[in-house]
Amino acid sequence: MIYYLKGEIIYLRPLFTIVLCQGVGYGVHIPLSVSEKLKMGQKAELYTRMFHRENEQKLYGFLEPGEAELFEYLCSLSGVGPAVSMQLLSAYSAQELVDLLLHARLELIKKIPKVGKTRAHKILFECQQRPQKLQELKELLGDKESFKTEELYQAIEALLQLGYRKQEIEKAHEAIKKTRISLNSLGVQELIRLFLRHL
Repeated sequence: MIYYLKGEIIYLRPLFTIVLCQGVGYGVHIPLSVSEKLKMGQKAELYTRMFHRENEQKLYGFLEPGEAELFEYLCSLSGVGPAVSMQLLSAYSAQELVDLLLHARLELIKKIPKVGKTRAHKILFECQQRPQKLQELKELLGDKESFKTEELYQAIEALLQLGYRKQEIEKAHEAIKKTRISLNSLGVQELIRLFLRHL
């Protein structure tokens, strides 16, 4: 089992990279959140997990140990393999995803590609039966990128219901954060109006 790689990025695509370590190139599957932070030619460290299936084995890599542990946790859920886990980790940061699972945010989870409503229900049900590990992961990852408040969760869900795409909402969120407005003090309706001004 390979748990860690340190070497040069010699090939990079949105969901795959090759890391050159002491003359050997390791192919590693990565979520979008990782590929966005890597650059060709840079020295990188990846925390990895390997999965075997029939005659195939694949290596999955992450920038933080907590992300690798979250990936392993997701893969342990019934009906969730490496492919779906990578979709989940590509759609949200590890911190955000743990928050979504802890708060059973069906509307946000079901919109992730390859998940859908039925699988999202199963994922959230099983997570609610095993909250201790998620709490441990939350502490390990910290909450620096989480949505923070219940009101903000509800506002984002409402915007998704109105037909706005997650990428549009994230862009608006980043624009709002630059204004230094305190989102934690706003109610759901105020948050929705604020986001709409930036969408």
